[in-house]
Amino acid sequence: MKNRSCGGSQPGLTLVELLVVMAIVGIVMVFGVPSFEALIANNARTAVVNGLVGHLQLARSEAVKRARAVTICASSANGVCDGAAAGWGTGYVVVVGTAATGYGDVLRRTGGAGRISIDGRDRTMIVYQADGTSGGSTATLLVCDTGGTAAPRAVVINNVGRALVRDRRDSDVACPGG
Repeated sequence: MKNRSCGGSQPGLTLVELLVVMAIVGIVMVFGVPSFEALIANNARTAVVNGLVGHLQLARSEAVKRARAVTICASSANGVCDGAAAGWGTGYVVVVGTAATGYGDVLRRTGGAGRISIDGRDRTMIVYQADGTSGGSTATLLVCDTGGTAAPRAVVINNVGRALVRDRRDSDVACPGG
């Protein structure tokens, strides 16, 4: 047998090679982690916006299907329309009926969204009539990242009942306090 410990080269990394690799990993982490955080915040915001628009569309279609008003409103954990007491940030529900006629079936219930907040700009509910219109004035729901990483989005519901999403390039899409 041949003795490999004497005079032969050993496979592996030198200290200099190891330090170069660690420096490269450190540089990648410095630039990669903040952009990854922004990616996570943007995805969370987008998920909340898409969910909100989907629930608005559900409320509108159910109002037409049932030929009866359907309300989407701010709600706390108990799943009832409690309006200003909770605000949109703690969640919202889609329910058949209105405050005036009494609420019926709860069609969907959504809890708070962590670091993503929804500001109703003094609107605690949107009521879709049997013809699919939302009536009243145009409603705007701001979807904001409380950490300030993701740009705000606004979900605007016009009188016809159609929801559209606007972004920060529009002058009136700004989160409270920012």
